[in-house]
Amino acid sequence: MVMEEDLERVISSYKRRVRDIVRNAEEYWNLEIDSSVIREYFQSIPRMWKKGEKSCRSAITIPIFEISSRKKIPTELEYSLISFDVKIGTFDELLDEKNLDTSRKGNLIMSNLMTDLDIINLAKDKNDDILEAVKKYNMNVMQIPFAENVNGDKFLKAKNESKELEFAKRSYDQRGRDIEIFYDLSEIYLEEIEHNKKQTKEQLLTYRKLELLEKDLRDIESDIKNDEKKIPVLLEEKYDDKKVISEKIDKLRNQLYHSTKWENENKELELYFEELIKGLDFHERI
Repeated sequence: MVMEEDLERVISSYKRRVRDIVRNAEEYWNLEIDSSVIREYFQSIPRMWKKGEKSCRSAITIPIFEISSRKKIPTELEYSLISFDVKIGTFDELLDEKNLDTSRKGNLIMSNLMTDLDIINLAKDKNDDILEAVKKYNMNVMQIPFAENVNGDKFLKAKNESKELEFAKRSYDQRGRDIEIFYDLSEIYLEEIEHNKKQTKEQLLTYRKLELLEKDLRDIESDIKNDEKKIPVLLEEKYDDKKVISEKIDKLRNQLYHSTKWENENKELELYFEELIKGLDFHERI
């Protein structure tokens, strides 16, 4: 689970960024803007972060890179990661909510424009690498809903536990890649990283899969209501026995956890991941 202080830092930074946007817009258009209206457009996703309704990926990746590089992350990179996070949140909301009101539509449009501005600003010195990373990420994320449906169907049709685990893990492997851009942008932008990059990326992706599983268990009632075919929902559909479902969740969680090595030459980073994982709550959700 995201550390509370890291989440508060991200939200405070995001609020500063929104204030900057309002100020720059006033200067550009030469008019006075009702900043309270603009701020309201941007605040729905941070509210969901605080309630645990949406994942805040930047609140994990920013501390990881600060621990790794042993210095504060540059402001322009911080803003880019946070605004990208909001963009993903608004797309999630677009997919999850059947009836979007005018305010939420405005949030979606404004946050996407903000992300584009921040990525353009970030790309000034490393244009090709950053734009290629964004392109790769967009292509990967486009696959996630389709891959989730395919893996879900195969999971339901699986005749034995081994195949069930295979397709369940594959589903989380795909969905866990939604955090990848946050690592890739940071790695491109920051030059002094004092750790095994491949290992830390694998640890970040694995943590994200575990976080998604925990969130799916927390959201199971709303997912059933909204006909979301997440793995815990499919387990409920396939089995009536709560004990059987609990055992299968345990096996999936263990397989995800042990898909990477958690030891790290940077002991501070190792402890940080350990604390994140301790914050995940599985059994009370089953």
